[in-house]
Amino acid sequence: MTPAMRRAGILTLVLGCAASAAAAEPPPAEDFLHRSQAGWRAVAAAAPGAPRIAACATEAEAGFDIPTLARAVAGDFIWLKLGDEKQPRFIAALRTRLVTNCARGRTPGTLTLLGTRRRPDSVSLTARVQGADDAERILVWRLRPGGPWGWQATDVSADGISLSSVLHEEVRAAYDAAQGDAEAAIAGLANGAPLQ
Repeated sequence: MTPAMRRAGILTLVLGCAASAAAAEPPPAEDFLHRSQAGWRAVAAAAPGAPRIAACATEAEAGFDIPTLARAVAGDFIWLKLGDEKQPRFIAALRTRLVTNCARGRTPGTLTLLGTRRRPDSVSLTARVQGADDAERILVWRLRPGGPWGWQATDVSADGISLSSVLHEEVRAAYDAAQGDAEAAIAGLANGAPLQ
């Protein structure tokens, strides 16, 4: 093989790797907003009961990195107390809570992108949501690459209050009230009050 052929072979290999890397890149983070809006519309269009629960389950699984969010909700102390045996049940309780809250049927709002901020391992996506009653809220998602939409939320805040912190307070209160019973933390998460 001549030096020119070797160089051509190396160039082909590099270009092939670059093309594969480009194909593996997630879509723009802004796409998450459009997918989320479409998901809300699908939920709103679904009939109450099983169809809406199914639409909400699809939305939750696509939009959230539920295991990562569950760890933030538990906090390091409770997460370690749950141990390998109960952590999957805590994750399942969070999934149930997200789906149940979604299925309660709040009217979805219109999302307007306000900006994105890149971080070393994530992206913050900020949007304004305007409800049917003209009430406005500011939502900020912390996104990481992954999931069927190309991005998943590891947390979301509404007007500066994060979902993980609200749920953590509930879980911690249930855990403390039961004198450190991990089962109470799981039950408290699954059966908590509606989220606003």
